[in-house]
Amino acid sequence: MSDVLTRAGTTGVAFAAPTGRPTDRALLGCAALGIADFEALAKAATERVEPHSAYEFSRRLHGLRLVLKWLSGFAGDTWQASWVASGSDQHSRPWPDADEKTRRGLLLKGTETLICLDVLHPDYPWLLSTSFVSLPTLYAHTNDPAGLEQVSKALRASGVRPAILRDAEIALVRIRIASGKPLAAIGADTVIG
Repeated sequence: MSDVLTRAGTTGVAFAAPTGRPTDRALLGCAALGIADFEALAKAATERVEPHSAYEFSRRLHGLRLVLKWLSGFAGDTWQASWVASGSDQHSRPWPDADEKTRRGLLLKGTETLICLDVLHPDYPWLLSTSFVSLPTLYAHTNDPAGLEQVSKALRASGVRPAILRDAEIALVRIRIASGKPLAAIGADTVIG
């Protein structure tokens, strides 16, 4: 099955996130993992995505396999390019043909894993219309937790109410995901541009 999940003919070319609002979303993504096969991505998930339980982590890996299989059906040299080619950024509901709740849940778990590994960077419409209960916390934990905690600490020190603080943290995580930029590189051009 890993033959289906390997990006054939790819090289280790680095894909850097462009400055400002990217016009070509297919160029976003982690260079090394953006072309990786299931085994390499599962290893990275084991190292970076903290499991709540063995059962939940096995579901996450099963979902990862399902998403990679689905993405392999679309053109692209990277998983991000295949994501863009799938048209998923434009849909309000991912996998409209996945009616079964369990399968849809597994696909979301797999996508969440790829997002946390900086392999996928869905655009704002998809991020805003897809309900991920655990994504903001998981993403913050796996991607610059110290930087996000610094922002949260500054907001708390300024007297921001807990509900507003949580909304701000979620918004910042969405901006990081969609832009593909590290926290230190996010400026007005990222949000507005």
